[in-house]
Parts: sequence; structure tokens; C-alpha cells
Amino acid sequence: MDKYDLCIIGGGPAGYAAAMRAIDLGKKVILVEKDKVGGAGVYNGALSSKTLWELSQKVYAVNKTIVSTGRKEFEISWEEAQQTMNEAIFDRKFQYSCHLTTSKPAVDCAPRAGATPSLACRARPSARPTRLAPMI
Repeated sequence: MDKYDLCIIGGGPAGYAAAMRAIDLGKKVILVEKDKVGGAGVYNGALSSKTLWELSQKVYAVNKTIVSTGRKEFEISWEEAQQTMNEAIFDRKFQYSCHLTTSKPAVDCAPRAGATPSLACRARPSARPTRLAPMI
């Protein structure tokens, strides 16, 4: 049976940050998540709304500049906006995945009881990265 210095329940922004900080301090950590590491903010919350907000601000700034020179306004379709938002979500998920698979020491994640295994990771002092695998 593995032993850990810290067990973190919940892989949302706070749980993820706590796990990374504990690893920085050399602790052996297990992160338990029932669904997706990153939490609702990444998948259907703050990240989506912030991405759309930033995109709208960029389009506004571009239009303000080009209209003043007599050119036609730049337009973006809803499909293009959704693609930009999906790319931002993919980038954040990729960052989380890279952190969890290359952390030194690495992180172990386990799904909560009764949950579908998604991402599993353990923090163990080692010089080599480990791959994530579902823990049952």
C-alpha cells in the first residue's frame, strides 16, 4: 500500500494548485478527482466566458482602428468564436496534463469512488516523469 504526505480531494483550481505547491515542497501527493482535473471553470465556466470576452475586445479594437481608416468592419462568426474557445480549453487541458505527467516528483491522481476513471496521478519523488493511468 502506497503512503502519501498529502491527500487532496478535488482536482479543481484550488486542489490542482495545492498539489503542485506540495510537489514543489517535495511532498508525496495523491489527488482524488471524480471527473476532470481542472474543474468546471475549465470545461464550462470561467475559461469559456473569459475567452469570449477577450475575443470580443480584440475584435472591437481592430474594428475601431480599421473603421477610422474608412475600411469595412471585421466580422467573426459564432463558429469561429466557438473554435477559439475550444482551442483555449484544449490548451489549458494540455497544460494540466503536461504538469501532471512531467512533475518531478510526479503526481498520482485517483478517481473518487463510484466515478468513471479519467485521469490518475501520484506524486512520488523520482527523477523521471511518470505516465498517468486510471487507478481503480
